[in-house]
Amino acid sequence: LFDRRFRSDLPAVLARAAAAGVERAVCIGIDRDSNRESVRLANQHPMLVAAVGLQPNGLAEVEPDDWDEVVRLAETEPKVVAVGETGLDRY
Repeated sequence: LFDRRFRSDLPAVLARAAAAGVERAVCIGIDRDSNRESVRLANQHPMLVAAVGLQPNGLAEVEPDDWDEVVRLAETEPKVVAVGETGLDRY
């Protein structure tokens, strides 16, 4: 939902979703920037909540304090309802 293609009409997209019966949607963060953007959108739109985490395929770009940021968001932001993509994939 934080993709640039939704910037101009996200309220309309969410209104159409609500009209179709969607009551709640999760914005999923996968890195520092998308975690912050997911929380921002969740705080802006009542039907949205956020998940924060670090996607395993991007771990080479992770900064040393990115995990601390995930923990901070999970502990302090009421609209964060999940932590995921934390690099636990085993393949």
